[in-house]
Amino acid sequence: MERGYHHGDLRKALLEGVVEMIREHGPLALSLRELARRSRVSHAAPAHHFRNKRGLLTALATEGFERLGRSILDELERSGAATGPKQLGAIGRGYVRFARENPSHFAVMFRVELLDESDAAFMATADACFGLLMATVQRCATDGLLPPQEVETVAIGAWSLVHGFAALWNDGRLLDRVEDGDPDRWAERICRLFVDAVFPPQRTTASPEGG
Repeated sequence: MERGYHHGDLRKALLEGVVEMIREHGPLALSLRELARRSRVSHAAPAHHFRNKRGLLTALATEGFERLGRSILDELERSGAATGPKQLGAIGRGYVRFARENPSHFAVMFRVELLDESDAAFMATADACFGLLMATVQRCATDGLLPPQEVETVAIGAWSLVHGFAALWNDGRLLDRVEDGDPDRWAERICRLFVDAVFPPQRTTASPEGG
């Protein structure tokens, strides 16, 4: 029997339980029976809400992409970035901040073998996040800062860079290799390095005498 939950709270409670279990043991060890036990509900309750483990992880991944979108939009607003390149940097910082603050979601969102890619809500939220990245890089091309044929390359390159950094940081692979243990500062540096490499800042240099 399900106890202790008002209408609409159980689904949220189950997802919160999954976050904790993934933090402890990773997504592969997830058990619906153990989740039900921890949540103090019937063994059938998780399946009733999510059908099976794949459905449960898909719901968590969908929530993750929703949070990722909010993190990116929050960073765009906070930064006040007004140009395409600066917005691209803000997207990267928002991405890393999301991954650091939501490691269990991040650990699941891109594990396609664990997810139901036919789920409409999941695909919509994932596509919305990628669409924001693509639109930002496309703006750079529209503004004449990037050849149109390079839009996809820059978008995938930017995503790969911040995703790789976030994964390495979350896995603890960088902490004993860097002196600065602040991931936000590292995200700022890495994003700036990428943006400046793709969109070199304009520099005014004096012509040498007689040149």
